[in-house]
Amino acid sequence: MHISSIKIPLILVAISIVTFIAYLPTLNGDFLHDDRPNLVFNEKVQIESLTIDSLKRASTSSNASTLKRPISMGSFALNYYYFGDNPFSFKLTNVILHLLTGILVFFITFNLRKISIKNTHDHSSFWFASIVTLIWLVHPLHVSTVAYIVQRMAILSTFFTLLAILFYLIGRLKIINNANSSWLYFILCIFSITLGIYSKENAALTPVFILLIEAIIFYPISRSEQFKNISKQLFAIIALSVTILIFTFSNDINIFLSNWYYETREFTVSERLYTQARVIMSYIKWLVFPNIQELGLFHDDIALSESIISPITTLLSITSIGVLLIFSLAVKKTMPLVSLGIVWFFIGHIIESTIIPLEMIYEHRNYLPSIGLIIAFISLLSTIINNQSKLKRYSGYLVIIVATIFSIITFSRANQWSDSINFAYFEVQHHPNSLRANHTLGMEYKGMVEAGYTEYKAKAYQYLEIASKLGDKRIISEAALIALADNLNEPARPEWIDRMATKLSTPVPRISDVKLLKTITDCTKKACILPTDAAQILFDALESNQRLELNEVIHSAYHSARAQFILQRGMNPLLAEHHLKKAMAINPGEIQNYVDYINLLLALNRPRESLPYLKRAKDKNRIYENIPQLTELERIVTLAIEKKPKS
Repeated sequence: MHISSIKIPLILVAISIVTFIAYLPTLNGDFLHDDRPNLVFNEKVQIESLTIDSLKRASTSSNASTLKRPISMGSFALNYYYFGDNPFSFKLTNVILHLLTGILVFFITFNLRKISIKNTHDHSSFWFASIVTLIWLVHPLHVSTVAYIVQRMAILSTFFTLLAILFYLIGRLKIINNANSSWLYFILCIFSITLGIYSKENAALTPVFILLIEAIIFYPISRSEQFKNISKQLFAIIALSVTILIFTFSNDINIFLSNWYYETREFTVSERLYTQARVIMSYIKWLVFPNIQELGLFHDDIALSESIISPITTLLSITSIGVLLIFSLAVKKTMPLVSLGIVWFFIGHIIESTIIPLEMIYEHRNYLPSIGLIIAFISLLSTIINNQSKLKRYSGYLVIIVATIFSIITFSRANQWSDSINFAYFEVQHHPNSLRANHTLGMEYKGMVEAGYTEYKAKAYQYLEIASKLGDKRIISEAALIALADNLNEPARPEWIDRMATKLSTPVPRISDVKLLKTITDCTKKACILPTDAAQILFDALESNQRLELNEVIHSAYHSARAQFILQRGMNPLLAEHHLKKAMAINPGEIQNYVDYINLLLALNRPRESLPYLKRAKDKNRIYENIPQLTELERIVTLAIEKKPKS
């Protein structure tokens, strides 16, 4: 039977209401973790006027990739312009986008089901799509995507990916029905892919998803030579698109696969690949049986797989993945949606769960892939239930029970995300060996101490100390401990400096290490109670690191920071000049180095020598447009030259 025109809107409204209620507590939450550098401390996003220039600056203010993710960043800027810096509007926008994405999930699933069962009667497809959409929208695993403001990048990328797939499905069905307007939908498909890629690069996988749909859903029903030829042409077009995309992202890929980038991680290529097998199986487990005690934003406590049998769960995970892929091939003809869903899940993890040295595990990476696994699981259950008349009688109750359980867990997780201290507390409860979880909770208590609630001093020290001892490469917790002690007018402990020195001297340095050293320098300038020559010890430790020269940006930043330290300590300015010259030579693209050197020359009463450096800075500023004070600096240099007679 055909469904009535009102039935689809009604079910989508009902599902949306259930989902909105489940996510309601998150709307009271705060900016968390990566929200802060991307939004709170990113002045370019905080636009006061809706002009092309302000939107351009905001849209290109992300350093997440060479493409800058302008669609996502532009949406954050619009949030700020219309509603200010209240996180409520940002979070509400995420929830609304989640609901809109769910609508796309419904229509894609509805069409795939209709085509796969070769049935124009769409009643069963309607209920199938409704169940898939409901389970996906209220799934607890997605809380760390929807409630985490900055992950709007993942939401928008998924939204445009699904929109492109829907346009493709419509166009493909028009070809089958001999309609002439099919290419319009293919153009809209390409446009949606472009918007998705500029939201987050994962949308580059859209052609691969379309290839999958073509291979499993459309190709088997293209019985005539005409349809088979069309299928082959579409295969060729999509394959060409994939090739173009590979070349588009070749620069990012080269950066990610460089020796330096892997050196900054705690794992090798082989360790990452082995560990990812276990990570993938964890994702599957959480999708089928979401355990709130295991879920969380921070999973940096995961043990690495050193080999295929260490731990043995690595081999078991690889075997399980192989079995799933073989099973998907085996049921391709008899249960096409099961086959499509399984392969969809693995395709969705190609970018973030293979050789690119990203962080090992994040739940938001399942936002798009999970659609496939839910389709596969519901399709498999549907097949089993339809073959068992007794089970079929209770299938509706089963859906209600599962959806209710998932909604309750999601609501509970949403409550944990409703307050920054609450969030950090539960992150530590669920992942007590996570450096990031302990550091986050310690920083929350540190903020309360700085706000005057000194009774939280012991807890702030406690969790920051735990974080400091959990990590052997990052100095962020030690720097926080020093800042906390400074706020309380207490001396910094020598073991903090020793730990920092050890961490700075061995692993590959990060740009954050140099920035934290600058904060230590500022602290020294303000007469913090630090061990004798603490800052000098830390700079020497970093300079002794044989891997400092692996990255020109970090190497240059070190010399710049050292120059500032020398000047603040009133040491030999010529030594500072030496370091600034090295900074400029190592990274000639960093305009701030020229600005610092020009200011030093002005302080040394050598303004005429600054002219060539001022010209270089201006030339580079025309390209990057990120040092607006150059005009004022040029005026100061000109006045200084006029006052100083030629020698």
